[in-house]
Amino acid sequence: MKFLCQREIVDDVISKMTVEDKLELSKLAAKDMIKFHHGVGTFIRNEYKLWDRNNPLTAIWFIDNESGNEKYIKNGVDYHPNHPDAVSMDILLEIWEVVTGNKEHLTPEQLREEVLNGIKFEINQGKRYKI
Repeated sequence: MKFLCQREIVDDVISKMTVEDKLELSKLAAKDMIKFHHGVGTFIRNEYKLWDRNNPLTAIWFIDNESGNEKYIKNGVDYHPNHPDAVSMDILLEIWEVVTGNKEHLTPEQLREEVLNGIKFEINQGKRYKI
């Protein structure tokens, strides 16, 4: 199986977006991309095999996780920059950057915090979002 690099995934997802999708996305701030963690983010994690231990984008997370490396574990939360959730968030942000022409600079910890806060918000609001 051939795994795609991050930019190839970004380009592939953008190629599947409609003009309307891109217009809606261009109205959002980067921090709002968390709304897509479950819908589009789940699609990215599954479609591009981010949960596959052989995927170069996430393989180091599997190795660290299985070896007991807890360097990125804080208060029981996995902040590893190669965790499939973190990688899919990186991809979502890069999609936003390409579509909007803007640049957002968040650290892996900030990305993870956005994901966790977004999940809490989504659960509390009972909402689902899609591009």
